[in-house]
Amino acid sequence: SNSSIAALKLELEKLDSQNQKSLSEVSVMQSQIDTLKVSLLDAEKENTQLKVSLLEKENGISADLIEVKEKLKKSDGIIQSMKTGKTIAENKLIILQSSYAGFEKLLNQQKEQTELLMNEKQHIASELTELFSKNLSLQADNAGLKSEIEGLKVNVVKETEARLRIDRELEKFVEELKGFLPLP
Repeated sequence: SNSSIAALKLELEKLDSQNQKSLSEVSVMQSQIDTLKVSLLDAEKENTQLKVSLLEKENGISADLIEVKEKLKKSDGIIQSMKTGKTIAENKLIILQSSYAGFEKLLNQQKEQTELLMNEKQHIASELTELFSKNLSLQADNAGLKSEIEGLKVNVVKETEARLRIDRELEKFVEELKGFLPLP
């Protein structure tokens, strides 16, 4: 029972460690998502500025227009890449949250099992205490009975000795009487 409890405690510690690792990964993913959101906002601002700049350039300078269009295309690619990264990070976050829920459920089951085993251990300890008390009581009764038996043995020995003494005295008395009585 103690080895089962120790094994369950070890399993609980392992699950808790995995749980902590999952929480850490969730936190890292959430931080990455937040960073990507900020970068996405910055990129969208820059994209908007580039579009405005493009319009200004189209009205005036055609050489700069080509450069701005390239920057805009590049910016759109970066934004698309960031959106893809954000989606991947969000999917990983969902998977980690799902894993965390599974670990948490398993951890709760292990805690319930440990609690049941601890209750059983306490019940067994209570029964052992009761049996130990009964054993002490029986030992005390046994000692009393042994003492009583020893007293009875002493009385039997004394009574036997007294009867032997009486028998000897009776034999002696009978011998003395034979001396006074005529023989047939």
